[in-house]
Amino acid sequence: MSTRYNPNPFEKKKMKKSTKWVLCILAAVSAVGCIVAALVQEPVIPAYKEAVPVIIDCDPGTDDGYALVMAGGTGNLDVRGITTVYGALSIGATTQNALSLTDYIGLGCPVSVGAATPLVRSLLPSSENNGVGGLCSVALPVPAQKLDERPAWQLIYDEAVAQNGKLQLICLGPLTNVATALQQYPDLAQKLAGITFMAGNFDSPAVEFNTSCDPQALDVVLRCGVPLTVVPRDRAYLATRLINPCPVADSDGNTALWGTGSPDYWSDLVSDKSPVQSFLVGVQQYTNDNWKTNDQTTSLNCRAMPSMAPLLSVISGGSDLCRYDKCWVNIITTGEKTGTVVFTSAQDAEKSDEDLGAEVSLLVDIDRTLYRQAIRQMVDSYR
Repeated sequence: MSTRYNPNPFEKKKMKKSTKWVLCILAAVSAVGCIVAALVQEPVIPAYKEAVPVIIDCDPGTDDGYALVMAGGTGNLDVRGITTVYGALSIGATTQNALSLTDYIGLGCPVSVGAATPLVRSLLPSSENNGVGGLCSVALPVPAQKLDERPAWQLIYDEAVAQNGKLQLICLGPLTNVATALQQYPDLAQKLAGITFMAGNFDSPAVEFNTSCDPQALDVVLRCGVPLTVVPRDRAYLATRLINPCPVADSDGNTALWGTGSPDYWSDLVSDKSPVQSFLVGVQQYTNDNWKTNDQTTSLNCRAMPSMAPLLSVISGGSDLCRYDKCWVNIITTGEKTGTVVFTSAQDAEKSDEDLGAEVSLLVDIDRTLYRQAIRQMVDSYR
């Protein structure tokens, strides 16, 4: 007959007490883990209850192409159409790129051809280096989708009517299409919820590309009465700048000189396996190959995606991603300073009797950490 070990009562109580403590600790660790997991999974861009109906007016070009891919990666936008305009490339090239990208990411919206030239002034040549085909030499599949037969301005108007005052325009290139739509359809302004566009340089005296292409178009938009959000290009460039690991070391053996803190590497964001990997990694590879510097005192290889800024402005919702100020914006359309955007603070506007243009929401800055996380969130949505 076997004898079962029977611990004394004091030892038994100790064991029960010890077990309770272990269970409490495990429960606490589990609770903390759940909280951390919830925080990690919390989206940087909060989901809207209802997606915002938008038309994206663009001239892709690499950064506009990148923004289109990201627009397809957020549920906050109901992309009702893509309209093309001259700018970074000719109208033929921007239209082909927009059609290819829309088909590539399965956006499922009409693509419509817009203006080939500005309203008044002559067409300016683009100085941007976008590679063969305009998308960093990335060859996309031949699109099965066909172009919409309507011109860009008619598509804009038709969708504004269909969306019953909820449609917003996200404009990444010259504003010729929007100005044409406003001129051809006098009631359009009352049917739009807002226009977000890139224009001017806030901290630099240099004339910004979009406004230099068609300053008269910007003037029409500023005076249309629609709620406007303006994104200065220089601010957008700094806010969206990322670098690639530099292949050239300086004399001290440093592989990247980026002031203080860790650099933000493209490879951290675009190397995931996903249906859009070919395009994103192709852009990165082109940047690696063509934006290298031989200056060993700086050793930087950087690229910005400024067109991401207007897109993020519309989809960021009530998050802390974007920060805004109220100000007045005007455009010089004659003389030597034609194309210069004039920004006037709300405080200075109160003291002025001059024509200051339109009161707008000005995108001041984008939180850099949240920006990186937002890109990751949109890329991951394609999995």
